[in-house]
Amino acid sequence: MLKSAHSLTILVTLLIWGLVPQVVMSADKPPINIFWSDLGINQWQLEASLGNDFSKFHRVKKETIIVTERKGQILIPMPSDALLPGGEEEWQMLSSKIYDVLKSRMTDALASGIKEFEIRTEQNINTGGYFNPVRQGNVLKFIQSFCLALDRLKTELSSKYNVTVNGLWGSNGGYVASIIIPELGPGLVDGGILVDPRAWESDVKRLYNTLGENLAIINTAGDAPTRNRTFPVPVFRLNEKMVAYHDTAKALKKELPRLKVYWVDCAGLDIFITQHLGAMRSNSSLLVKEFIGEEYGTISKMTGGGLRNYILGSFKTSNKKNLKKALSYPSTVPKREREELGKLGDFPPGPPPPPPVIEPLPGDTAPYTPLGDGDGNNRGGVYMAPEPESAGKGGSEMRDQVLKSRPSNDSLSWPVQLPVQEK
Repeated sequence: MLKSAHSLTILVTLLIWGLVPQVVMSADKPPINIFWSDLGINQWQLEASLGNDFSKFHRVKKETIIVTERKGQILIPMPSDALLPGGEEEWQMLSSKIYDVLKSRMTDALASGIKEFEIRTEQNINTGGYFNPVRQGNVLKFIQSFCLALDRLKTELSSKYNVTVNGLWGSNGGYVASIIIPELGPGLVDGGILVDPRAWESDVKRLYNTLGENLAIINTAGDAPTRNRTFPVPVFRLNEKMVAYHDTAKALKKELPRLKVYWVDCAGLDIFITQHLGAMRSNSSLLVKEFIGEEYGTISKMTGGGLRNYILGSFKTSNKKNLKKALSYPSTVPKREREELGKLGDFPPGPPPPPPVIEPLPGDTAPYTPLGDGDGNNRGGVYMAPEPESAGKGGSEMRDQVLKSRPSNDSLSWPVQLPVQEK
């Protein structure tokens, strides 16, 4: 007993004299928020270089930017075919190069007081390459090289900062994230949002567990439907489905209770393909409803950025002080989660605030053009599943069915149930 008391006295003395600063500093580390975004195919530009900011993005891509401060923007493009690593050693060299660029850019930004970053990976793959297993394999190796570099940097930064990494992965970005992150294991990414993801249900389950249940899926009206699977289908995937198909995402919600599943309707006509990745545009006007297990919650109006912040704010995290700001739409949160958050004192009381005013981006005078910006810039993203049983091939008959499926401007439209074609 005396020995314990003596030890306590020594510890208190050391604390008073500041000889064990790590004990008192660990809880007061300043936060760093890192967003890793990836929009899938048709995003790559030859002139892009490692470490660029996003100032050269065309108008449509600029709408998807999360962090507007240029010092906090870091572009990580996949190498061109001519510079693609040829073996494992060269892929490791690429990972080291990515690490050096990330560390240099973030060190300079931190010195300027920047604490929020967006790292945008861009895959060197187009629509045709999406169906090429060799090119998809190279994309996976690229994302793995990036993740190893990010993990190394996060580990170093964690000695001085509370580092949070959240992913926003669209289309083929969801596919690669769902495979690579579970392979690397917990700790790298703290939470993630899959938007119109071309990801297999078994991979999404592993991703959900790796992220400690901090995972959300957004399906969009006007996305090119992937009814059950994509093409070509590997033999070992014949009995699997993709979560780009909303019914698959809903079924996963029933199996994975803390998975968040949303159906969103962007402003405008929900013609197939035209709204692919629409929820990733920060200022897009959305009608949103959440599938909470057996039914949907109340429809809410918000922007793409508002939905993103709401989802990230509702993830399980040790940093709850920013939750009140992020949870702007409490009526859409299940009662059980409202009660849990209410115990923390962070959930905003009373009715939800009025919906945000949707303002156009500076310089925008013409209506949004879904497949380009008028200057020949392709919006990109993978958007088709050309199986006979799948929607997404086009034609006036299908367009008519899609247009007629929209009940009104104030309610969500649903994918047309096409007749099963005889094989």
